[in-house]
This record gives sequence, C-alpha cells and structure tokens, in this order.
Amino acid sequence: MTGGGGFIGKHLCAALMQEGAEVKALRSSECDLLYYEQIEVSLQSESFDLIFHLAADVGGIGYMQAHGAEVYENNLLMNTQLLRAARRNGVGKLVNIASINCYPAEAEAPYLESSLFDGQPALPVLGYAYAKRAMLVHSELARQQFGFNSINLILDSVYGPGESFSLDTARVLPANVARFVDAAHSGVEEVTCWGTGEPVRDFLHVDDAVSAIIQSASIIESSAPINIGSGNPLSLRKLIVKIADQAGYQGSINWDHKKPDGQAVRYMTVDRLKSYIDWRPRIDLDDGIKAMIHHYRHEVLNR
Repeated sequence: MTGGGGFIGKHLCAALMQEGAEVKALRSSECDLLYYEQIEVSLQSESFDLIFHLAADVGGIGYMQAHGAEVYENNLLMNTQLLRAARRNGVGKLVNIASINCYPAEAEAPYLESSLFDGQPALPVLGYAYAKRAMLVHSELARQQFGFNSINLILDSVYGPGESFSLDTARVLPANVARFVDAAHSGVEEVTCWGTGEPVRDFLHVDDAVSAIIQSASIIESSAPINIGSGNPLSLRKLIVKIADQAGYQGSINWDHKKPDGQAVRYMTVDRLKSYIDWRPRIDLDDGIKAMIHHYRHEVLNR
C-alpha cells in the first residue's frame, strides 16, 4: 500500500490485517515514488497480489494553488511510474484512489462517471485533478494493450477518527466538530459560519469507505472510474445544526454571507458501484458525528 500512513490508509491497513491479509505499507523514506528505480526495487523484493495506491501530493487549497505545477508533476510521476512498475513486475491488481476533485467544476450533480472528462476541474485543484485523470487514462490503456488489471475508485468527502481537527487545515466536518465542542465547553453565545449554509455535500464515514474499497478490489475487473459516496447529500446548514446539537451547543449560529460558499451542489451518484458490489453505508451521519465528537473530546482535548 502506498499512502498507508495517511488518514484513509491507516484505516485500510487495519481492516485488511483484520481480515488476515499480509500488508506492507511503503513509506516514502524507503520507497520514493518519484524515482522509478526505487519502486522497482520494492516490488522485486517480494511478490504482491494487490497494490492499493493512496499516496498523493495533496494539501489545502492554499498549498494546491501555490504549488500547482509541482502537485501536477509529482502526482503524474507517482501514478505513472507505479502503474508501469506494477505491470512489469507481475502485480496482480492495482487499485487507484482518486477524489471528487477530479470532476469538472461545472458538472451537474449528482456527478456521473461518464461526465468526468466533460470539462475543466476547479482552478485551485487543477494540477491534482489532471494528474489523477491521466492516471485513469493510463489504467485503461494498460488494460487494453497489456491486459494489466487496475481499477479506479473516486471517493467523496471521507471523515472519521484520525482526521485533523485543526481549524487551519481540517475539512468542514471535523473543523466544525472542534469549533462547536469548544464553543459548548467555553459557553460561547454565538458562532459565525462562512457563507449561506446552502451548498450541498456528501459525507462518508471512513469505515464505510474502506469497506467499499476492499469489496471493489476483490470483485471489480474494469478500469472504468467508479464513485464511492454515501448517496445521502445534505446542505452544510443542516450539517452544522446536527454538529451543534450533538455537541450540546446552546448559543446562536450566524452565517456570514460575505464569505464564499464554493460550489453550490457537489456530490456523486453511486449507482455504478452498487451494480458491481452488494454494499451500502452502515454508519449514518448522526452516528458518525456522535463518534467524532466523542473522539475529539476524549482523544484530542484530554491529551
């Protein structure tokens, strides 16, 4: 597994080992995916039935905008060289992981896999998105020319224990868990959130994402992209209210309409996934938020 030290990677490693798999997480210190020779050495050291490719040069919007060319180059190199080395060294299957950021900025939700190449991705994630799109093309071409087996899974917003709660770097769900738990604890009477709260998003618990990834890896034999999401989108306003209620926050919530909303509606259809595997999310959003709040209170604040 590449990216085994990351948020999703750690959960995926644990789930695979629980099922009895022997898992080797390739660390960048021992195998830098920017260097083809290092990948070859790692793949020749043992026989691998399956590679899960989660490693990526990715970060917040500020990082992606400031380092767009490097993000594109690094992801393109990692994706291309890993697939080539896996193909040439007898790996049974390569499971590539991408994100909803690959979709066109002007795509109509729910996003269909067939619309993936129908327009330009959002400008802040341009380098990452085009590198991941190139990975999808490479995967299909390698299947056609060499018969190499790789699949491509596109994740929506994944959340769960182990994510960053830093208000500077965290994504919307964990950031607001931290914000409202802190507000409830300190007795703050008013919390202001960005925008209107009207944008619609989809959130998938990491345990459900991992379950879908593992099932897909064992069943799917196609390079066509496949979306993975909960299929239950909601407005950010509803999300914030759920978090505030479960955090025990008693104050008021204001919305700063001068701040940007971002894309109005952004979520994916999961019909193709369900046509391949018998899967549905087990953890609903209310239970997931409750677990995140518990984790933040007991594992972060009490350190």
